[in-house]
Amino acid sequence: MPRRVRPVGHDDRMSVVEHLDELRSRLIVCAAVFGAAWALTGRQNHLVLEIVNAPLPDGIEPITLAPAEAFYTTLTTPRTQRS
Repeated sequence: MPRRVRPVGHDDRMSVVEHLDELRSRLIVCAAVFGAAWALTGRQNHLVLEIVNAPLPDGIEPITLAPAEAFYTTLTTPRTQRS
């Protein structure tokens, strides 16, 4: 049975092994939560796209070939070409 993550105060004294054990348990919890959130959003991607596209006028949909294409294009386009 894995150890529960416990709050650690600034005054607590721990050995290096205890610090690494706590870090491992916290990383496992973070990975599990991230995986669950990714699974939920990946499964509901059509709903996420509907929410994001709601402000667009009727009949207009953005065309992207990759999930992060719009964001990446904004970062890589020179400022003189942006409207």
